[in-house]
Amino acid sequence: MSDAGEPVALVVLQSPTGRPSDSSLTAAELHKHLPDPGAVTAVRAKLAAAGFDVGAAVGIAFSIHGSVDLFRQYFGVTPLQQDDGVWTTAAGNELPLDALPDLERQVVRAVVFEPPVDLMDVSG
Repeated sequence: MSDAGEPVALVVLQSPTGRPSDSSLTAAELHKHLPDPGAVTAVRAKLAAAGFDVGAAVGIAFSIHGSVDLFRQYFGVTPLQQDDGVWTTAAGNELPLDALPDLERQVVRAVVFEPPVDLMDVSG
């Protein structure tokens, strides 16, 4: 369970065939972009071993939750919480991947901070 005072990020995984095209990713096309299940398991295990609370993989992504210090140590940037509760860094809400171990760099497409649920526009 997430502590409201700690950052949560979404880990987006790459498909075995490479990055999806820049076109819209639809539910009908999602199966073409699913990451290798073995890679998902390995990346989730590495992040859990590092100390993150790791959510279940759903589609092309899963969430991670941890302390500010843990994010700083693992990603090499300091998470900053804005007044509205949104987490970011000095460079934006996408975390750099260059500090990740080789396995993660090969499989992870992006790691981005998630906005708090009450700030998400779910009106459609």
